[in-house]
Amino acid sequence: MENKFSFSKRISFKPLLTSIFFGVMVGTVVYAIYPRLPIIWIILGIGAFLIESLVIYPLSLAKLYGLWSINPEGIRYYDFSTWQEKVRAIYLPLSVKESFLNLSDIKHYSVVSGEEILNSQNYLGGAMNQPLNRKAMYLVITSKSNKKLILNLSWTTQGSPVSDKEIDKTIDILNSKLL
Repeated sequence: MENKFSFSKRISFKPLLTSIFFGVMVGTVVYAIYPRLPIIWIILGIGAFLIESLVIYPLSLAKLYGLWSINPEGIRYYDFSTWQEKVRAIYLPLSVKESFLNLSDIKHYSVVSGEEILNSQNYLGGAMNQPLNRKAMYLVITSKSNKKLILNLSWTTQGSPVSDKEIDKTIDILNSKLL
């Protein structure tokens, strides 16, 4: 039996293609309203593309595409901690490199549900937004260098919800190196 588990989805060209499609649709709608002013449809179409790809998708990229895996050696994950890394992942998804965290470099970890983790991206705090169709689970890791990782533990790479058995096996892998 292989002792490796993967969670969430890998980044793809979907965010970029969706942004392009959104820009074309906005340009087409503006063309229908102002057919004699091509500069307006071009500017608004490009503006819609840029807003979608530089603002909207980076806000939710880690939730939508946060592929990570764990095995007895360590954790491989995509580091979307800065805005620049998120934008690079949208425009050049094949160039995104995996980061590696050795299990011996973990200082502390915990498995929490979306209701227990505080939302630090909202100035009012509060719980993370819960999805309607499945329970949100996260693996929160603090490394010895005090870097904090929040890895999505809600679904497998196949899109099915993570079972309690898979969570227990993940915790067993973490505990095997930490104890």
